[in-house]
Amino acid sequence: MKGEGGFTYWDVELDGGEEYARRAYKLWVKNENLLGWLDGVPDAMTPDLIVNLDPATVDTLVGPSLGGYSVGQQATLISIPAHPMWRAPGGIDALGPRHFGFDLDDVPIEELQHRRRATAVPRF
Repeated sequence: MKGEGGFTYWDVELDGGEEYARRAYKLWVKNENLLGWLDGVPDAMTPDLIVNLDPATVDTLVGPSLGGYSVGQQATLISIPAHPMWRAPGGIDALGPRHFGFDLDDVPIEELQHRRRATAVPRF
């Protein structure tokens, strides 16, 4: 964990369960989930939302540890498309991956998921 200017930064790695065993999902968290990689491939990114849910209750996971994740806790991740204003050039400048220092062009969640299906990678 790293903290700066009222923000906490985390790298969180989730191990897949059941049919996703031996797969990993890595998240970069700055107070909230901002970028996600499935097996090292960009899978979801800001400005789209990446939400962590408790698989038993479907409640949002929140908490002080690991950006809302407790060690050993199960989580289900979903991504929600951003409002169109955040997908406009000004929104991407303000909240896209490059704003946070990542050398990645913004790719909307719909396109990332289409790429995942096209390469026959099962859903995580």
